[in-house]
Amino acid sequence: MWTFLGRMLKSVLIVVCVWFGGFLWYSLALPDAKPEDVPTVDGIVVLTGGPGRLQAALGLLAQSKGQRLLISGVNIDVSDQLLRDALVAGRSQAVGKNRAKIPTTEDTIITPELYDCCVDTGRSALDTVGNAREIATWARQNNYSKILVVTAAHHMSRSVIEIGRQAPELDLTPHPVFSPNMILDERWTHNRTMRILFSEYNKLIVSKIRAQLIGPTGGGEGK
Repeated sequence: MWTFLGRMLKSVLIVVCVWFGGFLWYSLALPDAKPEDVPTVDGIVVLTGGPGRLQAALGLLAQSKGQRLLISGVNIDVSDQLLRDALVAGRSQAVGKNRAKIPTTEDTIITPELYDCCVDTGRSALDTVGNAREIATWARQNNYSKILVVTAAHHMSRSVIEIGRQAPELDLTPHPVFSPNMILDERWTHNRTMRILFSEYNKLIVSKIRAQLIGPTGGGEGK
């Protein structure tokens, strides 16, 4: 019996050590600055849910870094006209699945002409897997192969994995943005930052396991 308990304890300790080591790697590997050289690609996608993402994506579109922009995960309560008005005028408006707001700044202003010609919206996504499905469908409909992915730095690894599962043919270029809710320089002492990293790392583990066990697929469920 003691031998069995000893083996169980040893197994648990190994799992804990592996988890903790992975968490350290994930936390320390997060980028801490915006990419300096942004390639020109076919399309740009932004996963709603946090501050700064839409501003970054709109800026990339305005710089002609992609032909079109997909805003994935737009809240169903936000009409197309309301979203257009908010983006064109730079007004504060909750648009994402987590009610993320567009703050009123010059960086958010986009011309009506650019919005009307080149911005698409997806409304079916309720989580990252849903975002990936929307992005895969949109890329195929537009015959795109090279995509810029705009989302929070801590959310990027999982987003790329899930998009890769839904559309393994895509060439994905991460473009991380940095949430004001997180202080990476104080990641070990700032409670909110640690909670976000802890939660996201556990979701990342699930995504990696699912990708290994199931592989590329057009389906899949869960966050």
